[in-house]
Amino acid sequence: MNRTTWRQLASGLLAATLSLGIAACDDDTSSGTGDMAVGADMSAQAEDMAMGTPGNGQLTLADVVGTVFSPALPGGLAPRTHTLVAVASLPKFAGTPDPSSDFGVTPTIHGCSIYRYSATNPPGADGDGGDVTFSGFNTAYTIGVNVANGSKSASPMSGSSPITCKRNAMDMLYHCAYNGAAGPDSGEAGAAVSSIIYPIVPFNVVANASRTTVIQNIPPSSGGWPYGAATCVPRYVFNPQDPNAGNVATPCNQTTFVTTPANCITAIEVCEQSPIVPLGVSAIVENIAGGTDWPMAMDTLGNGGGTDGGINQLAGPLYVVSVTSGTTAVTGTDPVTFGNDLSMADGAIDPAKNLVIKYSCDPLNLTAGAGCTGTQDLVGLLITTSTSKKTAFSTSTATGTATCSQPVAIPSGTITVQKEQLTAMLGGQTVGSWQIALVRLSTKLHSPAGVHPLLAFTAGMGVFGFTNQ
Repeated sequence: MNRTTWRQLASGLLAATLSLGIAACDDDTSSGTGDMAVGADMSAQAEDMAMGTPGNGQLTLADVVGTVFSPALPGGLAPRTHTLVAVASLPKFAGTPDPSSDFGVTPTIHGCSIYRYSATNPPGADGDGGDVTFSGFNTAYTIGVNVANGSKSASPMSGSSPITCKRNAMDMLYHCAYNGAAGPDSGEAGAAVSSIIYPIVPFNVVANASRTTVIQNIPPSSGGWPYGAATCVPRYVFNPQDPNAGNVATPCNQTTFVTTPANCITAIEVCEQSPIVPLGVSAIVENIAGGTDWPMAMDTLGNGGGTDGGINQLAGPLYVVSVTSGTTAVTGTDPVTFGNDLSMADGAIDPAKNLVIKYSCDPLNLTAGAGCTGTQDLVGLLITTSTSKKTAFSTSTATGTATCSQPVAIPSGTITVQKEQLTAMLGGQTVGSWQIALVRLSTKLHSPAGVHPLLAFTAGMGVFGFTNQ
């Protein structure tokens, strides 16, 4: 499989959650692997700080789900794939967004910060905060696949925690990796967080009419799910070996599995993995060890209190209600659930028109804003452009980013990117692709953080999608 990195998605998470009580957003963050760099001494720090406004920092661990595209995959895609996005962004100085940016905090948090990066205009460097660690994600019932070398994790992944982020001596940015020793067959162990995905895994062949009668179990030795049904989210997909596959009179294929399900006698039950478990199960611990530029700090997102955990529960998923480019509906369709998603048709996004996304917090009510009342979480819309197509998104020679934020509980359940901002993101490129993510994040703020105004701790869940220009 071609490696699909999540560096661009991670860079969007920063501004989207640093919007409580501040008027400017920082712009540098990454995920991956790297070595710890030697930090500057205190005298050098004081000299550097005179060169600009001290930046705001952020630690984030987010679980996002969507479709991964690669020509090496069966059918060219891997649907309902999760990945963790680990962000350690500890900039020395605040970034300067494009003039099209309209981010603000009054009367409520709103708007977008826009950046366009290239080889001659890279993100600013991180300061020295020592090692950053993330723990509390699901290691008991997950199988990570390393897209860099094709290996998968041994079961369970208990040795993969914590995720540790170190500042790289070459680019002076933080890069994050799973715990353990890296190797060609090690799966997630020691691998860059950006290299690990959590795909759906076959579990049973079931009767399609009821989807409760098990016809055949798919054991782990045959590539099936190694745990019980209670440890995953069950989904159902077309079985290419169905008795009616190829039948002319009552054809059973990928299309009729959706349009005429009675034609298919069987279905494959698959397990959708959950690297972060919502609804009061997960408690994500984020820690910065402290260094010459950033002080030691730690916080926990979520309380692990179960479904009655109250307002301190970790932020749950958001659900796409609709996507429109101008007045044209361009909403994508999830290949597994057949619900709405963010992977749209090629050319769906017209940069000469506003892009509008409506969301719900209730999977049973796809009305904009449904189920979001009363929450203190933030919603972030994160868009990144690439000069390459979606199957090779990470090989881009230049990227644009839009990071838009607002309270989840806004009644309209609507978030918008203006056409001028889309144009600024593209920077004149005429081919390439878009990566879009919609995230819901629990947020805790530490202020002041040494000489820096703010350090934000965030964690939660979201959805992502890709589309070609």
